[in-house]
Amino acid sequence: MVNVFAKVEKSERNTKYGEEKSTEGQKYDTVDDTGLPTSTAGGNKGDIECYEQQNGILVEVTMAVGRTQTMMEVWPIERHLIDFQKQQKSQCIFIAPSIYSDSERQIQFIAYTSKRENIIRPFTIEDLISYLERSHLLFDYSYRSEADEEMDRLQTTLIAADPPQI
Repeated sequence: MVNVFAKVEKSERNTKYGEEKSTEGQKYDTVDDTGLPTSTAGGNKGDIECYEQQNGILVEVTMAVGRTQTMMEVWPIERHLIDFQKQQKSQCIFIAPSIYSDSERQIQFIAYTSKRENIIRPFTIEDLISYLERSHLLFDYSYRSEADEEMDRLQTTLIAADPPQI
């Protein structure tokens, strides 16, 4: 198995001038002897920024599960995605060992209130591996959550129903 955390390029931000320069060639280990990360991403921005054609994919990774996942991850991820979208059309891939049900509901709420502008696609690690094996793109133009499908079914049912007689 390849450890994707073993070698990561560093970048330095000149906060005085708002410029960022790549420090290619400077590598550092960020994992322990079992292959798990030993530090977290800096605050106020996403963990990993990917660029694919004209689109951006913000990748947010956490080991948090349960209620902590919702409280500590979902709302900051939305803020990071909104900032990232200022550069290009973007989505977010959220990766966790498991996706807590409240996190899923918050992610659906974010999509609904943003009129589907802020798309966060939650994946367990196994689900992401499966997705990557069958897809050649990270950005998913056709992404629809289970909540989207349910809303379509509900609207179809309401339209098909006879209006009440007054």
